[in-house]
Amino acid sequence: MLRVTRLALLCLLVLASVAGCGGAGASSGGPDPATAVPANAGIYFESVVRPEGDARDNALAAAGKLLGTTTPEKALRDFFNQNAKDANDKPLNWDRDVSPWLGERAGGWVSTSAKKEGFAFAIAMKDEDKAKEFLKRSGGTDRKGSYKGVDYTVDPSGNAQGISGDFVIVGTEREFKRTIDAQKGDSLGESKRYKDAVGKLDEDRLGTFFVDPKRLIDVALRANPSDRRQYEQFARIFPIDKLGPITAAFQANGQRMKVDSHITGQGAETLTRFGLLSGAGSTKLLSELPGESWAAYGVPNVGQTAAALFDRFAGALGGSAVAAQVQQATGLDLRRDVFDLIGDLAIFARGSTMSDLDGAMVIAVKDDARATEVFGKLIALARTQGGVNPRPVRVDGADQAFSIVNPQTPKPLVLARGKGRLVVAYGRDAAKAAFKPQTTLGDSTAYKQAKATLDNRFEPAFLISIDGILKVVDGTGGGTDPDFQQARPYLERLSVVAGGGEAGRNNYDATLGVGLK
Repeated sequence: MLRVTRLALLCLLVLASVAGCGGAGASSGGPDPATAVPANAGIYFESVVRPEGDARDNALAAAGKLLGTTTPEKALRDFFNQNAKDANDKPLNWDRDVSPWLGERAGGWVSTSAKKEGFAFAIAMKDEDKAKEFLKRSGGTDRKGSYKGVDYTVDPSGNAQGISGDFVIVGTEREFKRTIDAQKGDSLGESKRYKDAVGKLDEDRLGTFFVDPKRLIDVALRANPSDRRQYEQFARIFPIDKLGPITAAFQANGQRMKVDSHITGQGAETLTRFGLLSGAGSTKLLSELPGESWAAYGVPNVGQTAAALFDRFAGALGGSAVAAQVQQATGLDLRRDVFDLIGDLAIFARGSTMSDLDGAMVIAVKDDARATEVFGKLIALARTQGGVNPRPVRVDGADQAFSIVNPQTPKPLVLARGKGRLVVAYGRDAAKAAFKPQTTLGDSTAYKQAKATLDNRFEPAFLISIDGILKVVDGTGGGTDPDFQQARPYLERLSVVAGGGEAGRNNYDATLGVGLK
């Protein structure tokens, strides 16, 4: 039995593989692991474990930045050699035990069966004899079995390993057998739905991710038929069953690591209604936020999104009745005073110590006269129904501003209104910065790093400066935590985390990126 689990060993293989001698230059090289995956698999992921050419150079450049070394090949090999053990607790060696047989690609799938969750990996091999030697060392005295002519061993945890076709197969025994069935029958790699979906991804990707919501839903409903009614109610609001497969590609180089995702299908249009969660688009408000912000998030057309969600959710309950009840309780006409008034929204945070940490939410409004009326109603509601006493304060750039003091927080909550925007801020300084920033985020280094991390494909929908986060941790006393100290050297090699996307009527594309210093 391996000292590390076989799943952990696979992770070590993938991590160390870029230090190999080369293989595939793109995701299409060598035997396709998807041909060893059942055709109805709902979750599948794949990695090019032995890239070559530019793909290998880029992967090593990223690994070098993360590990803080100019010799990432050696660092990765050393990591494997120091952590992997065989069944007798003897060290495994990358060059001796793995490199001679490891092929170009590895893939895995996850079973979502109601009986028992499971997994299986298919690792391409280039030398079957060497692979058998490796499995013999790692198998030890495990129980032996055979299925459709394929010999395998099973460890005490129920995980099986063996060789079938062009692959070393590792996984839970049930899924191990299903993987063998896929090789001899219908496989995911042969299905048109899968090939059409992943065919839209960049060929030079290092990793592939595939999720088919329809197949996952079918499995869940077969397992729990009593949930069908609740699902049908949800599907009327969000037609998830109309979504096509969700695919993603992982790429890396010396400047950034990123994941590009793509969704098609009738249901993809509905993602625009979930812009608050998905970052489906960008807003110029984000670039207008204070330049010293270390975290920022923006979303366009919030009023339109909220209106569509309300129509879907409240429609089944009687939307007019719900709107009437809200108006009677608050004096606000949901359509006129909320949905039609609100445009884009953005949020920022800045500072690094308990004394100077602050931030604000900025809401663009489409009608200043109506915003003045609504703002007055909100202040009145705070007094009559909120149990607080907003006091007028002066905020540069605002036409009206009120402060609400909370004895438990160092700074007050500030509600303010000015030309074209409403602001909810933690602290008066943040409220002022929301109206009249000294510098803007769009001109900052962090914003430029965020755009570069997204390969300038999208304007950032959110960004987080890692340097800013580290300053907050240090400034609030968390920098001495032992676990954080272990992670800190790696965090210090990152510049920014950013995301952006764009939703169309029947498609949704997004990128999540991490910048490397």
